[in-house]
Amino acid sequence: MFVLLFSTWTAIQVEARSHLLRAARRSNIDLTIIERAKYVAGDLAWKKRCGLELGDQQQFMESIKSKQVHFRDLDTYLECSYVDQDETYQILVFYDAQGIVKVEYNKN
Repeated sequence: MFVLLFSTWTAIQVEARSHLLRAARRSNIDLTIIERAKYVAGDLAWKKRCGLELGDQQQFMESIKSKQVHFRDLDTYLECSYVDQDETYQILVFYDAQGIVKVEYNKN
């Protein structure tokens, strides 16, 4: 009985640890994406303020930590999305002329 309880406890601990490691890895990806989105949003805000042509910056793909991230500018926010283990994650970075206003995170 004791061996069965110990085995069950060990299995639960291993599973919890694997979920924690996966979340930490995805957190690093998300932080990197948000940092990149900050730079892009600042550049877009500056170009809009100056009345410059945005060109191809409305939508583009970039590889971040081995994930293909799709960036799309929707005037007041950037939509950043990527797929990790068959699940789509979406980060919305709202910005104005002063900088980043808000960040929302969705998992589809």
